[in-house]
Amino acid sequence: MFQADNGLMIPVNDNGNKRNSGSCCLVFRPQNINVTVGTKNNGDNTIQFQSTVSGKEFLGSTIRYRVTVHGDDVFADVSHQQGRRLIENGTSVNLGINQNQIMIVND
Repeated sequence: MFQADNGLMIPVNDNGNKRNSGSCCLVFRPQNINVTVGTKNNGDNTIQFQSTVSGKEFLGSTIRYRVTVHGDDVFADVSHQQGRRLIENGTSVNLGINQNQIMIVND
């Protein structure tokens, strides 16, 4: 179990590596986050976060959303497709991240 500075408890797999207690970071790639509006992400191995969109950036074939999770900003990349509506700032969204896509890095 990983406890973030903001108090959020996150269940993670550490692939059997023993970690000393102390300061460390969770690291994941923005493209590995699944963003949904109104529905939760599926998957037994998926960690769910409730968040709010606080900004967005057009990167060609990708929209990079800045979302706020318990007061901290996280970036999530979503494939941009013609006709797909952008998620507006202030919208509540669900983030899903497969536990296998998260690394624990010691400071």
